[in-house]
Amino acid sequence: MSFPNPFRPGAGHPPPYLAGRAAEIREFERLLTQPVILTNLVLTGLRGVGKTVLLEGSLKPLARSKGWLWTGNEISEAINVSEERLAQRLITDLSVITSQHVVDRTVMHGMGFVPQREELPITFDHRLMEGLYRSTPGLVSDKIKAVLEASWAVVKHSDVKGIVLAYDEAQNLADRAEKDQYPLSLLLDVFQSIQKKGVPIMLVLTGLPTLFPKLVDARTFAERMFKVITLDKLDQRDRREAIERPIEDNQCPVSFTAPAVDEIANRSGGYPYFIQYICYEMFEAYLGPTDGAPNPGITVAHIARKLDSDFFAGRWNNVTDRQRDLLRIIAALEHPDDEFTIQEVVEASKKNGGKPFSPSHVSQMLGALSEQGLVFKNRHGKYSFAVPMMAAHEHWKKTRGDDRYTGALEILKQCQDAVVAARGLTAGSKPLDLVFHGGSGSLLSEIREALDYGDRPPGALKKIDAPVLSALIAGAKGDPALFEPLHRYMLSVGLVPPGSTVEGLLAAADAAMGDQEAELAAAATPPAQDPNAADQEDATNVDA
Repeated sequence: MSFPNPFRPGAGHPPPYLAGRAAEIREFERLLTQPVILTNLVLTGLRGVGKTVLLEGSLKPLARSKGWLWTGNEISEAINVSEERLAQRLITDLSVITSQHVVDRTVMHGMGFVPQREELPITFDHRLMEGLYRSTPGLVSDKIKAVLEASWAVVKHSDVKGIVLAYDEAQNLADRAEKDQYPLSLLLDVFQSIQKKGVPIMLVLTGLPTLFPKLVDARTFAERMFKVITLDKLDQRDRREAIERPIEDNQCPVSFTAPAVDEIANRSGGYPYFIQYICYEMFEAYLGPTDGAPNPGITVAHIARKLDSDFFAGRWNNVTDRQRDLLRIIAALEHPDDEFTIQEVVEASKKNGGKPFSPSHVSQMLGALSEQGLVFKNRHGKYSFAVPMMAAHEHWKKTRGDDRYTGALEILKQCQDAVVAARGLTAGSKPLDLVFHGGSGSLLSEIREALDYGDRPPGALKKIDAPVLSALIAGAKGDPALFEPLHRYMLSVGLVPPGSTVEGLLAAADAAMGDQEAELAAAATPPAQDPNAADQEDATNVDA
């Protein structure tokens, strides 16, 4: 079976169907009707909410359809070096829309016995614009104003309503007082000045939630200069549309089941990029086997784990061990995806069984994590994760000192629940006998959570020093009737490869257990322990 994948994940790639942004589009359309530019636009939100997609895929064509010229670029950190760099960025972008407009003509006289005369147009291109910039006296701001005003004078006679200058990743703009360079303040000053003169050039900036506070810190009048639109995750109805409409519009011969749609909607957290990623990978997995046969056994959980590795792992690997401890504490807050304070983090660190953090230490580390783009500070002194669903990602990073993806605690609970439901057992019972060891350095709270999900004291039952999968298989082997529902559940959530058999997995469990018979025998007679020491140590025999 061969047909194109209807989904398109990627940085700024337009999705096949843009769901849930009608209100934002209407607000921008209202701004385009201003007779005099009093309000510009800031489009902000976490990564993955679709800022660039909305900017390029909807706002840009809308502005053009209303008679506006549109130009712009992405603000790199190189632009932030100096005011001169910013000026060159503006000149280069403006010349794209002005270079076809004629401002004068010149006559070229040819040589030869017959007089030749050719009249050539002079356009307001980059060369002419650069010349105007250099010849204008005054500061850099005076020069940029002259270029902007001249650009409007050139294009206004061609039934143009105005010009939109749009810049993505604008959170990279900042003043550099130590270098006596103020590119951000310069940009705000210039646009406020020309708009006061009635020049219809609108500024549109998109960026992370740190953007607007930076604008206001640079110039307090920025509060009155911009309309701020914050993109949030999609609601349930819009999530379903984003999942189902591309399949319908492309007339795909296969589609997701209703439970799969619900699972994708929940796993994605409502973030458009994650919806595109999960759906795209699901289709690729279905279409991509080398033998040419489709693979209908792929699961949302399996793709979600791939997303965890692809999207989050790089960010996680760039922080120190102590910063990871802090991120885990934040992720364990009651509402980690909302705002949190330094004091809330300090208090939570006192309760997790590890080394607590002081307020000054938390403040310092949050500053470092902010520089790395993992958290941001709002104008009210509170912090938030800058990466969507970062708290959910942290849930899978339980074992300190070991960054392998396991999800051990959640897998334990889900597998116990699946077998209970399949066998009609009493809710909350734990038919699978599971004991892990390893995980040196695990927090006491993490160990207790693992025990609550189904572990038993070492020696009471089988003990497998192997990955989570082997432990689950071994836990079910004592009662063969438990293994069939367990196997079905593991297939459904992608814990085992599609097409795996009960016999093959049991053979793998036998091999894993056969290498550790001596260890199992030793576990049957655990040494006596001081009962008063139980709460004072990090039990190193739990792989949480």
